[in-house]
Amino acid sequence: MIKWELLLVSISIAILSLSMTTINTPTHFTINFKSYTLKVPNLVQEAIVTISQNKSGLITEVLINHDIVVNVTSATPYTMYLKPGTYTFSIIKEVNESDGKILNVTYNATITYTIQKVKLVLHQKLFYYSGMAGTIIGLLIYVIKRIFVKKRFDY
Repeated sequence: MIKWELLLVSISIAILSLSMTTINTPTHFTINFKSYTLKVPNLVQEAIVTISQNKSGLITEVLINHDIVVNVTSATPYTMYLKPGTYTFSIIKEVNESDGKILNVTYNATITYTIQKVKLVLHQKLFYYSGMAGTIIGLLIYVIKRIFVKKRFDY
C-alpha cells in the first residue's frame, strides 16, 4: 500500500533540492569575430566575456551593444561580466599602434566566453517555496493519520 503523504514528502524534497542546486563547472568557447551576437540564457548566473587582440601592434575598437566602445590590444584584453540578455560585439576599426594608420577590419579580435555557474531551474524561489510547502503538508498529513486514524485490525 502506497503512503501518499510520504510520496508527497519525497517529491517535495527533490523539488527543494533542485531549487538549491547549481552547476559550477566552467565552460569556455572562443571565436574570432568581425561582428558577433551572443545570447546569454536566463539560467546562467555567472558569465564572463574577454575580448582580446590576436596580433601585436594593433589597437582594435570594439562596439558592444551600440553604447560601449572599448579599445583592445594584445597586451590589455577587455573583460566584462554578463547578465542574461543579448549582446552584440562589432569591430569598428583597427589602428596600427606605431603610426596611427587605420587598417582594414579583419578577424584579429577574439571573444572568449566563459560560463561559471548555471542554475538547474529558472524560478528558484518558486521551486523552493513549493518544495517547502509540499514537505510540510505531507508531514502534517502523515502525523495526523498516525495520531487520529486507528488501525483497522487489532491483533
